[in-house]
Parts: sequence; C-alpha cells; structure tokens
Amino acid sequence: MRPATFAFLTGLLGLAAVAAVPIAGVRAAAKTPPPAHNAEQYPANETHAGEHVTVAADPVDTREKQSLFAIDYLRAGFLPVRLIVTNNGGTPIKLDEVRVYFVTADGDKLKAAQPEDVERRVARVGDPTKQMEAPFPLKGIIGKPTNKDAKVEADFKLADFADLTVAPHATQSGYLFFDVSGTQAPLAGAALLVRGISQQDGTMLEPFAPQFDKYLAGRHK
Repeated sequence: MRPATFAFLTGLLGLAAVAAVPIAGVRAAAKTPPPAHNAEQYPANETHAGEHVTVAADPVDTREKQSLFAIDYLRAGFLPVRLIVTNNGGTPIKLDEVRVYFVTADGDKLKAAQPEDVERRVARVGDPTKQMEAPFPLKGIIGKPTNKDAKVEADFKLADFADLTVAPHATQSGYLFFDVSGTQAPLAGAALLVRGISQQDGTMLEPFAPQFDKYLAGRHK
C-alpha cells in the first residue's frame, strides 16, 4: 500500500486531508502478521449481504497489538488499523482501486499516512521506541527526513496486502497508518470509510463504513 492507489494499501492511506491513497503488495520477511479471520469475527464490521462481502476494521490500539511493528506508532501519534476484507461470494473481488479514509467523529476524512509522513516525525523527535518520555500527542513537523528510516520502511512492507484480489470464500488484510495526533479519543464516534472494492467485471460495490464504536463496546464488555 505504498503508492497513490490501493496497490499501496500498505503504507498507503495516511492522515491529514481528504485525499485518496492505495495499497501495494510486498511482504516483509522478518515478521508475520497474525492470521486474519473472517471479517465477520471482528466487532467493527459491515456486511453487504447482497454483495456477499464483509469489511472489518481492527485498530492496533494496544502495546501488545503493535508489538508486530518496529516503531511505537501510538507514541508517535499514528494509529495503525488493520483492514480485513472477506469475500463470501462465488467470484473474485478486486481491491486495486480501493480508497480508505479514517472518518473522525467530527466528519473529517483522514487519508492514510505514507512512510515519509512517519519518517518526518521520527526524524524530528527521534525513534519513538526510545523516547517514551516524549509528550503525546506529538505535533506535525515541516520538512523531509534526510534519510529513509529502515524500521519504518520495513513496517510498511510488513503491513502490505499480500494480494489485491480476494478469491471466493477467502479473506485478505493489510494495515493502514493514520495520523491522529491532537486527538484524545480518536476511535470514539469514528469509522473507516472504504470505497472502490469492485467485482471482477469492474462493477463497484457500495462503500463500507465499519464503526469503531462497535469495537469499543466489545472491548469494554
């Protein structure tokens, strides 16, 4: 999910304005994300029965969950979200034109962060994993990092969708990183807006918008 197309869904969808971003498909070898279950098994999900597709959003909002990554994104002001897409139909569906936004409780649409967005902040404050005393939330910064950060680059490759085609009765997933700095409770009242999932013939499915309040309700039971 690196470029500006769902083929980037990897490091693709970022945060800040109302722009669209995509996914990529390269998998890092060092670590392996936990197996993705059927999207219906995640609290924050939305099913379109007529289209036989379920989309879920699973926030990486605990230290245990984010141990998958080399960077402490929560401390740096970024919220990783796992996007899970399950195809319960009999024909493949495609994700290459997908655009994903984090929609805040106030209705702001935040696009997913690119690696350079994270690298700029890490370059300014240092490696968040080594600066636990840094105040949260961190403020945005200006300018580009002098060098690419190997940890960030590896994390974004790890986060990529393995395949942008979801076979019948199969599930694909990947992680997106959203800049929620300045937001005290980013999940409350928020949703993940997913547009551009298509049938094999190019027909677009209706947008999905799994609600994070469902996740919060399940977590606090």
